[in-house]
Amino acid sequence: IIATSVAGSTVGNTDVKDTGGDASVLINGVQATASGLSARVTADGFDVNVTIDGASALNVNGASTTFTITGGGADFNLAPKVSLASKVSLGIETVTTGNLGSATSGFLSNLKSGGSANVVNGDLSEAQEVVEAAIKQVSSLRGRLGAFQKNVVGATINSLGVALENTAAAESVIRDTDFATETAALTRSQILSQAATQSLSLANAQPQAVLSLLGR
Repeated sequence: IIATSVAGSTVGNTDVKDTGGDASVLINGVQATASGLSARVTADGFDVNVTIDGASALNVNGASTTFTITGGGADFNLAPKVSLASKVSLGIETVTTGNLGSATSGFLSNLKSGGSANVVNGDLSEAQEVVEAAIKQVSSLRGRLGAFQKNVVGATINSLGVALENTAAAESVIRDTDFATETAALTRSQILSQAATQSLSLANAQPQAVLSLLGR
């Protein structure tokens, strides 16, 4: 850029840089994690990614935007019985070439022959941005699937495995029990308990008998 003074004389070349910042987004009152115009919030079982268009990103008056969620992914039941408490949901975005990328940089489908970002005679800068955006999306989805597998499915499998082991051990103890021996031991314990009760009764009766004789 050539800068010119008010008098009309040339000042010289001036470098001008355009620096942007991450959007500040509140979703259901929760501060979202933003990177550029993309934002994500995870709270109370609510996990959503949104991409803000340029007009919404320039909002400075605190206005809110309402949107409706039309899909929630697939539901999985991780307990022996179906219940709301044991149900978990997992949803991922469509990973076709028409969806990988972003509305601002373009989509992978733009890299095909004849597309605006094809590698033969298209915009290579746009193609690079599209590929970078697609890699971020795929990496994010892989992380979500891995976390779901390890923290939700894996934890449930371990818990059910421990419960199964304890049940098998209890069943083995019951099956290996000698019924005759245990019955004899129970009878002996009952006899000893009755004898102890009778002895205590006799011990309490002796002082009462002495007091009765003194009273006469």
